[in-house]
Amino acid sequence: MGDGRRAADPGWRMWTAIKLFFLRLFGRLGKTPASEVPASERRLANRLLSYWEGKRRGRTFPALADIREGEIAELWPWCFVLDVKESQSFPYFQYLGRELGRYSGVFLSGERDWTLTLLDKATAGFAEVLKRRAPVLIESEIVRYDKKKLLFRTVLLPLSDDQANIDYVLGAANGKLVDQ
Repeated sequence: MGDGRRAADPGWRMWTAIKLFFLRLFGRLGKTPASEVPASERRLANRLLSYWEGKRRGRTFPALADIREGEIAELWPWCFVLDVKESQSFPYFQYLGRELGRYSGVFLSGERDWTLTLLDKATAGFAEVLKRRAPVLIESEIVRYDKKKLLFRTVLLPLSDDQANIDYVLGAANGKLVDQ
């Protein structure tokens, strides 16, 4: 099977995703530059996680200064940076990508708190990142106000300037609408 047909095969893509998961789990992907992640890996969360792993360079966490917008230009519009020190009762955004910002005013149906937006859901793992001191991946299905279902994926990645305290959280989120 040629590379083009292989990349289009859902089974092959799933196998590639599984291999990437185990490589990350056992720490070998951290030595692989994001540019070497297979082209078939299109998931935003996985691509940002691979970039973050490459920026660690043997450390527990990369620093905010290690993150270069130009290196992840195709991902950056879907990214956000949360400032841990400024976050009190809710996450404080140091940066919010323009594409992700579109979700900040979309309300969900079936929620008791109508102030919740998709952006709130994207940052729902903020406290878990701080507690676990490790990346958090969230996948969920959300029903929007117009009754359309959004399949949603977000990744939250800790950043530290001193390797002792998590100062920022780098994240990315996107999704796709499906008919119910």
